[in-house]
Amino acid sequence: MPRWWPPGADLISSLPDGVLGEIIYLLPIKEGACTRILVHRWRDLWFVVPLKLDCCQLCGTVSKIRDLTPHIVKAHPGPVPRFYVAAD
Repeated sequence: MPRWWPPGADLISSLPDGVLGEIIYLLPIKEGACTRILVHRWRDLWFVVPLKLDCCQLCGTVSKIRDLTPHIVKAHPGPVPRFYVAAD
């Protein structure tokens, strides 16, 4: 028998932190960081997700990326499984 929820119900926030972390991990870094403003419960999840830092996603000049990267890595206490720089 199907389960019915009221319209606008926040079903995703009822998922375990591990599942939410995997969802955030699959997002590009900007969108992953933006999840902090969605729901109070999500605020700290971004910080425990492994950081995937892709300079192509950061968009900017090489000097801007060079200046921004240490701040991102320092502010993120979670693991950094890989780091790469792609430039055209």
